[in-house]
Amino acid sequence: MVNQVPLAAHVCNWEWLLPGTAAQFGIPIDAVYKPLRVASLDAFIRDTRSRFGGKPIPIQSFLFELMRRAGEARAYAMVADQTPPRNMDKYWTRFLNQDTAFFTGADKIARFLDAPVIYIAMRRVSKGHYSVRVHVLVEPPYEYGDDLQVVERYARRLELEVRANPADWLWVHNKWKYPKPDANDGEPKRRRAKQAV
Repeated sequence: MVNQVPLAAHVCNWEWLLPGTAAQFGIPIDAVYKPLRVASLDAFIRDTRSRFGGKPIPIQSFLFELMRRAGEARAYAMVADQTPPRNMDKYWTRFLNQDTAFFTGADKIARFLDAPVIYIAMRRVSKGHYSVRVHVLVEPPYEYGDDLQVVERYARRLELEVRANPADWLWVHNKWKYPKPDANDGEPKRRRAKQAV
């Protein structure tokens, strides 16, 4: 087995993915997550996500953990559809008809590990029942002139999923918290970003 970088989104019951795949496939899966402010709730979420062998790793220590495990075969999973903070490196693309920022970490991790990137698509079959499909987004070797191809392909696949089943995506996390900076002066545009329907 080689390293893999699975990407998912806040679609359907995304919390089921980490324990479900860890129980089904029995492979070590490290999942990046942002710790919650309430310590007891954060501990509960960490325990729930690691019940069947998944290992949630706080985003602050993920780079260290990635380097420490570089020689081991494992999967590094991310639910990558949240908005990066304003001061963080980001990739802008058109998504649901508007300028949208995405995290760049998946591309960097895939290149560091020279690992394939897969998209985990979840669909609601019936109440409490879901199906999961795996789509290969990008495979090595990675070209140096084609930076951020992972992020762009993730955005395109996520857009297809959201358009096919808009009610299953978590709209409340607000993918458009701030507008794209104006290319002329580096200042944010003085307009409110519209949310797509």
